[in-house]
Amino acid sequence: MAIATQEAIRDRLYTLVESRSPTSLTTKFLRFRNEDSADFDDWAEKNPAAAFRRFQIREAGDDELPDVSNPDLEAVIIQFNIRIAYPQSHRYGAANAMDRDDVMNQDWKLLNAALGIYGRANFSSTNDCTPLGAVKTREQGGKVDFLVVTARFRYFRAVV
Repeated sequence: MAIATQEAIRDRLYTLVESRSPTSLTTKFLRFRNEDSADFDDWAEKNPAAAFRRFQIREAGDDELPDVSNPDLEAVIIQFNIRIAYPQSHRYGAANAMDRDDVMNQDWKLLNAALGIYGRANFSSTNDCTPLGAVKTREQGGKVDFLVVTARFRYFRAVV
């Protein structure tokens, strides 16, 4: 039974998102640098031209009680929010916001295949975990819309 850490799972998520090749508009997903306060939304709103497909992954939620435990390891569930920025611009097509929605939906399908329940093969060794599924929501900002993917994983971690 492989032991993992939340850091290893988060780092694997970053690698998987960055390695995806979007089907529309060839701009790749770019990692947000998390400098200073790491306020991704504020940065994206202030820099909409640079924000396209920029993303941040943060652990979300509180630590739940383990569903399995013994003196040296426990099985726990962790949740991550993956926030991806899409500037409210004309780059998506003539239908503007509708085309932006289409691009966000295409990106969601691409990411769900890699991080959701279909992406089990992408997690092994130091980031060994079981994807429990991912869901998407959209948030509208002032100058940027956000695709928010919430993904849950079950993994074994060391007790000590």
